[in-house]
Amino acid sequence: MSELSEGAMNPEGAITIKVGKGGIVELPPASRGKVFKTPKIEVFADKIRQDGKTLTPEEAEVALLAISEATDIAIAPSKPTYAAGFSYKDHVVDEPNTIVPVKLTLLNVAPEDDVYTITVTDTAGWEMDGLPETVTVKSQRRSDLEMNVTLPATRGEETIITITAQSQSDPEMEIEAEIRLGVIEEELITPRTDDDEKADLTIVIENTDIMAGDILTVSNILEEFLAANLDEKETLTVELITFKDEVKSRIVTTDIREVIGRIRSLRTSDGGDCPNASVAALESALSHISPNGQVFLVTASPPHKAAATAIAQANQQEIKAHVILTGTCGNEEADKALYKNIADETGGTFQWLPKGETPTVEIEEVISTALNEGITEVVEMVSEREDETEKKITPAACLLYGVQDEGLNNSLFFAIDLETNEVTQLGEMYAGYDIEAMAIHPETNIIYVASGNNTSHGHPKGHLYKLDAKTGELISIGATGFKEIGGLAFDSEGVLWAWAKGDGLAQLDIETAQGTLILSSEALLEDLTSSRDGKRLYGSLQVELWSYEPDTDTLALECSNLGLETEAVEMLLDGKLLLGRHQDQTLRLHAFDIPTCTMVESRNIPIPYNDPEGLALPHAACMR
Repeated sequence: MSELSEGAMNPEGAITIKVGKGGIVELPPASRGKVFKTPKIEVFADKIRQDGKTLTPEEAEVALLAISEATDIAIAPSKPTYAAGFSYKDHVVDEPNTIVPVKLTLLNVAPEDDVYTITVTDTAGWEMDGLPETVTVKSQRRSDLEMNVTLPATRGEETIITITAQSQSDPEMEIEAEIRLGVIEEELITPRTDDDEKADLTIVIENTDIMAGDILTVSNILEEFLAANLDEKETLTVELITFKDEVKSRIVTTDIREVIGRIRSLRTSDGGDCPNASVAALESALSHISPNGQVFLVTASPPHKAAATAIAQANQQEIKAHVILTGTCGNEEADKALYKNIADETGGTFQWLPKGETPTVEIEEVISTALNEGITEVVEMVSEREDETEKKITPAACLLYGVQDEGLNNSLFFAIDLETNEVTQLGEMYAGYDIEAMAIHPETNIIYVASGNNTSHGHPKGHLYKLDAKTGELISIGATGFKEIGGLAFDSEGVLWAWAKGDGLAQLDIETAQGTLILSSEALLEDLTSSRDGKRLYGSLQVELWSYEPDTDTLALECSNLGLETEAVEMLLDGKLLLGRHQDQTLRLHAFDIPTCTMVESRNIPIPYNDPEGLALPHAACMR
């Protein structure tokens, strides 16, 4: 230390100088001034010299007072620096009810042998055999430790085991290992189909062995965000994609809880050669995402291919791609530059979080911030999109609305003036949509329609939409969870009922479209309507008319003489039932009196269509 100049050492706290046995501390000359600007100095050395002279402890203290600002000086014999480290796998998962060995290695890198006091804690209180209370490790040697943990029976459970080793030679020297232990979720895969909506947010994650800890971190952060921020009514569509050398779509859903479960259930394995399909997975995500959506890519490998095409595709759709790189098996600088370029060029964020160099807490904080900000932005975008749709959509006027089935699955919307019988087509033909049901909200007069199971051209089955009463534009709400919706009807409270063919009677959330089965039945009812007071539902089945009262859970056959197969029913203002019949060559809608089970020919309405699938009359609009 003899070459140090004035002010060379200016720490916030004390200065401790240690050398091993036989080591020498050479102090700067007194002429250098105040070299050590600190209130306290500790020196552990068998020999201290200044200007070539060996000093006694008393002389050393005087010398240090002259070249420092210290008022507290301690001189003691040499003291070795005790240091140690743990080597371990930070994430272990296995099947329920199995006994899992947790292994770690304690490394003593100190110049002397040491004894360590071992303590073990876990967050969930799982059954485990303990480690020894103390472990002796020779200098520059290691000790392998192992404990057995019994996993619980419930899939998805997890605990964090913290193992601490404290040096008995230097109690201030303490190291810690934090190991996440989990029970494997049942791995479920529901690949994207033509029926699925485009995603608003896509999580693309590498599922090789090296990513095990990161996968758990992402699922935990999503769960925390969901609990703290996400309203259950949000209709965010999320897709999960994983990749090694191949790309796999895991699920497309509006339920982030499902995404969390799928992430937790991921089973990692060897990724093979170093490059992986990260860019191919990004391209797959971009092919099925809504404009202004966001993609989160989490990987620890370089890609198989260049990213120029993916960047261009993202920019065309105004998609932000966020990249979290947790290490790389390739060229570090080249891979960092490539992934940073993807993020920079698309307006996303890039995070470099190499394992072993970045503390676990920092990794969790950075990923949490990136995910939270991105998800919040997407939620706001979806909310604005829905608000804009609500502002634009035209409610129903006092007209009879319907949908004609053209061919197998083409849908044509129309409106009829009940005073003049004039028919107006709404918009163009919707090819492949297979719209089979229609209902109008009793207060807002917004038209809702739903699809059957014969869709094509990528249009979803069992899907709920809003219909603009002026333009005929369809606005997607979401998947109902059923494969085919045959009928829709609102009750007096504004609850939307649906007949899901093959499943039964359900209620649909008009904001998310998610369905809840109320009455299980395999009957293939064609349509639903409600009574004038909204307390009874009517449904057609071939030539039969059935009724259901939700308050009393009463199901009854009302009439069995509707004539032809009836695919559309709607209640008129005077309580008569309007029937739309399959392949009706009379080109009429037929009026029917329920109490007497008779046709009312004088109330029939001529139409230029022979196969109406759904009818709806806005009672509120017509009563004004």
